[in-house]
Formats: sequence, C-alpha cells, structure tokens
Amino acid sequence: RTARKERPATEASAMDSSPDSTPTTASAMESASLSSGKEPAARGRHFFLATGDPSDGLYSAVWILVTIAFCGLSAGLGGATNGWELGLYAPLFSHAVQWLVCTLHAFPYQTEVYYDLTGSITYALLAVGTLSITAGRTRSVHARQLVATAFVLVWCTRLGSFLFQRIRRDSKDGRFDSLKPYFVAFFGTWNIQGAWCFLTGLAVWAANA
Repeated sequence: RTARKERPATEASAMDSSPDSTPTTASAMESASLSSGKEPAARGRHFFLATGDPSDGLYSAVWILVTIAFCGLSAGLGGATNGWELGLYAPLFSHAVQWLVCTLHAFPYQTEVYYDLTGSITYALLAVGTLSITAGRTRSVHARQLVATAFVLVWCTRLGSFLFQRIRRDSKDGRFDSLKPYFVAFFGTWNIQGAWCFLTGLAVWAANA
C-alpha cells in the first residue's frame, strides 16, 4: 500500500494565519482604485460634479447649459403658441413645480420617489389651470376644451399612479444613482421633466387658451 501523505500541521497553520492570505474587501477595492489611476468618488451632497474625474467641471457646465436650454425652449414655444402672457405663465409654472420639489425635498433627502408623481400632478394642474384662466376671462368653455382637459386628467392619473406604485415597490430608480449626489445634474433631470410636461401637453394648453 502507498502511504497517504498529509500536510504538516505547522505548514497549514502558517498558511491559515497569514495576514496576507485573505485581503479585506476594503483593501481590495482600494487597490483596484489605485491600480486604475482614478480617485474614489466623493460622498455626500455637492453642488457641482465631484467624482474625482478631470472632466467634472465640463460636465457640470453642460448640465447648466442643458437646464438653461430647456427653460428657453419651453418659454419660446409657449410664447409663440399661446401668447406672451399665458404662454410664459404655463411653462414657468411647469418648471417651477419641479424646481421646488427637487430643491426642498428630492435633493436634501436624496430620493427620486416622487419624481414621476410630481410630473403627473404638473400635467393635471396645467390642464385645469389653463382651462380655468380662459373660462374666467371669456366666461365660456368650449366642449373641445373640456374633452381635451378630461383626457389629460385621465391619462396622467393612470400613468402617474402606475409609476408611483412601481417606485414604491422598488424603493428607487437606479438611473438616478450617479446623479443624485450632484445638484446641477439632479436638478437638471427635474428641469427636463418640467419641459417635458409642458411641451407634450402644448396642444391642450393651446386649445384651452
């Protein structure tokens, strides 16, 4: 018979007790970060992008320009379609709702739970608001205005309730993870929603005007 060879106990204990045998997760991540040559991403809340990448300043400037561009787009199309009174009031309201929710709640609490719900509420307020202003001025409402407004209310209620239930179930939307810590980027996404709400409903706002 061939004698079975066993590893000496001293060798096994030496390997098991070696501090270098099982590196910790933190040290492994640090080593990977150093080997890639990138700085670890900054934590907390920041006004501008602070990921440690040299292009942070450029991307921050891009987000600021995008925010200004979408505000200008809403104002320009609103004024050209509905006149410079109601045409400026409606897009300003659409954007202002997003600005307030982002600044007072979403960014301080680092959450996007109410993102879609805020958009749906904005649609409803714009529909009812534009119709009410016109009714108050002309003392009359056309059936076309009532039908268009009703369709907007039904649609935003259905879609808004579905999206809100989904985010409540999932607790977050991963697409916002890389944007939430940086105000210019997170605010920019909310501002885009303000333009989206106004522009996609522009035909109804024009009919109500």
